[in-house]
Amino acid sequence: KDADSMRRPPLPASAGFFAGGLGTDIALEGMLVGAVTLLALQGGIRMGSVALGRTMAFSTLSFAEILYAVSMRSAQPIHRVGLWTNKKMVWAAPVCILLQIAVLALPTLRVLFQVVPLHGAALAQTLLLSALPFGILEAVKALRPEKSPGRLYGFVGRLPARELRRRFAALRRGVRQRRGNRRARGRERLGG
Repeated sequence: KDADSMRRPPLPASAGFFAGGLGTDIALEGMLVGAVTLLALQGGIRMGSVALGRTMAFSTLSFAEILYAVSMRSAQPIHRVGLWTNKKMVWAAPVCILLQIAVLALPTLRVLFQVVPLHGAALAQTLLLSALPFGILEAVKALRPEKSPGRLYGFVGRLPARELRRRFAALRRGVRQRRGNRRARGRERLGG
């Protein structure tokens, strides 16, 4: 369990679900996992075939998400919280990894999931790319001061909910205005 969770002050009632930078954190972390998945796809295509690239991308995404779940269970790094503090996660992660290995190893599941076996360099690259987001997230958490609350990336997304709503509304108005301008130009071209 996260010992600091009860020491942090509660969020204001007006704060949305993604307040305090959570939305930004999710976006940045999603881009990180997406980037390593695309790197795996590209690496597999360069190693031999599109089927190998798809298999490497699928496996990288699966393994990276399992490790991501382990990392995101606390705002503190694993070495501070302890690996065994969430026994269900300790059991769920290896079970999911074994299921992913079964998909790659068993011919029936390979046909069902349309994957090919991974050997040697392809398997090593898949495992390294899968572990990369986990390592980066744990390093960011470890480098952050112990007393800093909450989110991983303190330099972004620290706006109050009211300010976020105001900026989002302004952005929406701008999009609508640009759409209206494009329609007007289109009508002018058609009419004239």
